[in-house]
Amino acid sequence: MTAFQPLAAAVVASVAMVAAMILAPVASADEDYWGAITYSPSSDQFGRVKHLSSKAAAESAAQAACAQKDCKTLVIFRQCGAVAENSAGDLAGGYGATLAAAQADALKTLGTSGSIATWFCN
Repeated sequence: MTAFQPLAAAVVASVAMVAAMILAPVASADEDYWGAITYSPSSDQFGRVKHLSSKAAAESAAQAACAQKDCKTLVIFRQCGAVAENSAGDLAGGYGATLAAAQADALKTLGTSGSIATWFCN
């Protein structure tokens, strides 16, 4: 065994631990909460809320946070929600257990190439 092998094993273990923390789903306590993202085309503003006790409360609070009469609910989520936008201004919401999953779902729902406009996680 060379002097390099224990060091390499420690580095690999550290990288694996960091990757597991990044890719792990959000803690189950966050599953007790709801969040939502709304959007107003007239003001080009999002309403985002998290840590609400019910789906209805999250949607209502997001509508209030958007503060416009034309606010539309784009996504209601437990762990993470995201909104994707394409060059034509079309928006689509997605959700998932992690931020990466929510962003991927939003982009898939959008159906065309685009980027993430906003996101929120409990």
